[in-house]
Amino acid sequence: MASGVSPALEIDSPDLIEAPASGDPATVVHHLAHELRQPLSAIESIAYYLSMVLRHDDSRVRVQAEKLGQLVHQMAAILSDAEHLLRAPPSRPQIMDLHELISELAAERTAAHRQPVTLALSPGASLVSIDPVQGRRMVRSLLSLAPPDSPLLVSTEVGAAEVAVEVRLGAPPSAGGLALAGIRSIATNHGGRLDVHATDSGAVLIVRLPRTA
Repeated sequence: MASGVSPALEIDSPDLIEAPASGDPATVVHHLAHELRQPLSAIESIAYYLSMVLRHDDSRVRVQAEKLGQLVHQMAAILSDAEHLLRAPPSRPQIMDLHELISELAAERTAAHRQPVTLALSPGASLVSIDPVQGRRMVRSLLSLAPPDSPLLVSTEVGAAEVAVEVRLGAPPSAGGLALAGIRSIATNHGGRLDVHATDSGAVLIVRLPRTA
């Protein structure tokens, strides 16, 4: 991972100047994320304004405005993944139903991107012991790996000892290694694992977690 700051950049924030001296990467990432969210918020507002005032009969303008908003959300997700990876709070596992969680977040994604998620949930109780906040982050990150305009299939397999969640992407993932590292970290911290397989059109990701009887 590259380190350091470009000489062309001037950092005026005292917090950011002090953070690198601490030698704590998590502190540096936290401060950078805080600073970057301000311009990202402004860009998102501009994209929304443009979508309201520009000609709606020009499909090219509409598509570009939507892409701008998608890029802002993608950048915000990258910052969030980096923060969580380095500053994740202690896990407080609870019994959760993965099927309920997947269905809820799939509906949330469908509403946000107007792109339905195809679900193929296996019969059986999909109960696992996982921190609720981290569980939601893991599933939301899995779903967010699919570009908004590409097919997304989520299936599960409930076995005697584990629950497997398979996410099949119809296009290359829209996020990079930080998202995958975050998903893998959460799965590993709860006794599971993440497997990733490339396909001709995209990728298949499988999260396996111990099943709770």
